[in-house]
Amino acid sequence: MSKTLILHYTPRGERSKTKQLVDAFREAVEGKTEIIEHDLAERAPEMFLRENLMAYVMRNMVGEEKPEYDEALKGLDEVVDELISADRVVLAFPLYNYSVPAVVKAWIDSVIVSGKTFTMENGKFKGLMTGKKALVLSTAGGAGYGEGGMEDYGRPLAVKCFEFMEYETTNIQADGANQFPEDKYKEVLEAKKQEILKLVNQWY
Repeated sequence: MSKTLILHYTPRGERSKTKQLVDAFREAVEGKTEIIEHDLAERAPEMFLRENLMAYVMRNMVGEEKPEYDEALKGLDEVVDELISADRVVLAFPLYNYSVPAVVKAWIDSVIVSGKTFTMENGKFKGLMTGKKALVLSTAGGAGYGEGGMEDYGRPLAVKCFEFMEYETTNIQADGANQFPEDKYKEVLEAKKQEILKLVNQWY
């Protein structure tokens, strides 16, 4: 059976609109795949700070092996190994201030790893996740992102990073949570849940 990693940043719990999309995906894939779930609001990835950043550069980019580097990178290695173990990955988050929440960006930084999820061949970057699929699920309070209105740097960033690693990537976003009347936004969410169901039927 295939493995699917569901990563979500939904700190508002049952009040989270993003969680509704995650729940719809989880319900649609029940029995079709083994699910690995990672709650980024509970188990946040480490930030790259002085010690682990230098260890990353020296070990993963320079190629110098030392036990202290492995120790400094233990937590980050666990995060990238979790990603590599999955055939499909779902990353879900609300849009914060035109971009991804800081925790989500920290996760992205921790999994784009030289020699594990990408490499360099003949002077060009090459992703190592060929044949795998990714879904970016997100919500936003405002509406009209990317349509000549408010700028959206979050979803394009997440999609680009997955594509850099060679994932076949789909983006589904439900915007307008704070702008539309409740019944109108409910229609938006239901439409996006149908998109999720259609994608699940294609994936599995």
